[in-house]
Amino acid sequence: MTSQTETAGGWFNDRDEKHVGFWRRVIAFHDRWGLRFLVLCVMTAVLLLGSMIWLGFKLDEMLKGPAFQGVFAGMAIGLWLGTAAGIAIFELVKIPLEMLFGHRNERLMLRYHDALRDLVSRLAEDADSFRNRDAKE
Repeated sequence: MTSQTETAGGWFNDRDEKHVGFWRRVIAFHDRWGLRFLVLCVMTAVLLLGSMIWLGFKLDEMLKGPAFQGVFAGMAIGLWLGTAAGIAIFELVKIPLEMLFGHRNERLMLRYHDALRDLVSRLAEDADSFRNRDAKE
């Protein structure tokens, strides 16, 4: 009959291995597709900025009619373009930084996990060799 600590320990170890496996897949995906995704995001942000500028000029032409003259039209265009441009510029800065410096903690966790696994296997080998040596004597 197994004790509850052995059962719980097995459950936690299984969950740890799944978690480590998940982060290995995420980091492998990031390493494999990171540059391509970065290029795609930058191209999308540039297209977004270009379309905002083009739509801003079109909206400005549309609002030049007699019903829309005044402060309201300028304020609406400025708020819309400013918000959209701010979001696009934020993404232009955020995405490359994430691609360059992302997953640092997870990479350290994987390195620690691998080192700990190697240490445990070496300790188990040393314990087996010690037991075998004592059995021969």
